[in-house]
Amino acid sequence: MSEADYQVLAPLIESSAGIVDIEISIEDARTTMAKAFQKDPHFRMGYVANIAMLLHDRYGITDYETRNAAGDDIVKLIFEGDD
Repeated sequence: MSEADYQVLAPLIESSAGIVDIEISIEDARTTMAKAFQKDPHFRMGYVANIAMLLHDRYGITDYETRNAAGDDIVKLIFEGDD
């Protein structure tokens, strides 16, 4: 884990006093995820694949290309879209 990643996650690490609550804006969370996806495309691919499988399992979308394109669109919309 990089020092930058640790600094983001450190407040969430369980301490002897329990879980420490922090405030982080949605914008900061989205930016953090977008940077993580840029740094590790396989991490992003995991999100897309999980969404695609949810579309298959819950909504019966069986076409591989359709559900993966939808998963990609959803990841872009939530994490990489312009506000």
